[in-house]
Amino acid sequence: MNIEILNATPFVKYKREMGLLSHYYSKTGEILFMHSTGDTEIINESDVVKPLEAEIEAELLTNDNLRSIARDAGYIFVRDYYTVYLNYCKSYS
Repeated sequence: MNIEILNATPFVKYKREMGLLSHYYSKTGEILFMHSTGDTEIINESDVVKPLEAEIEAELLTNDNLRSIARDAGYIFVRDYYTVYLNYCKSYS
C-alpha cells in the first residue's frame, strides 16, 4: 500500500494518540480533536503536538480507522497495489 499525504496540517497527536484537528476556536485557543474512532473532544491547542510526516505515514499504515477518515476527508491518497494490479489485468481482457 502506498499512502500519499496531500495535507499534513490536520494531523495532530494528543496523549500519544494521533487524530485529526477538526475545528479551531481562535477566541478560546481550543480545538476540536477527532480520535481515530470518529469521536470528538474539545481540548486546548497547547495539549497537541504536530507529528512529522514520517510519523503520520507510519500511523496510517497501521491504523485503519484513521486512514479511512483521512482518505474520506481528502487529506491522503491511498494507492492499493491490489487495485493497481487488478486494473492492469483488466486492461488485457
